[in-house]
Amino acid sequence: MEKQRVAIARALVQDPALLRCDEPKGNLDSAKGELALELLERLTKDTKKIVLCVTHDDQVAGGFPRRLRMSDGRIVGLGV
Repeated sequence: MEKQRVAIARALVQDPALLRCDEPKGNLDSAKGELALELLERLTKDTKKIVLCVTHDDQVAGGFPRRLRMSDGRIVGLGV
């Protein structure tokens, strides 16, 4: 979890409008994975930053307000 926090902090130092995350729960146990997702959610609410998250985990994707589903490089579904 500390590596993810440091990576997020390092990314935010540059004050980007967009924060890109690749499998934010990857390599974390379920409790720490939930903490990582809560941190990203707080970031979007507190700073109004856009978070673009790539994941294979439907539970993670379900926590975001907008979703695109891709297959073979093509968008096959939109979710709100």
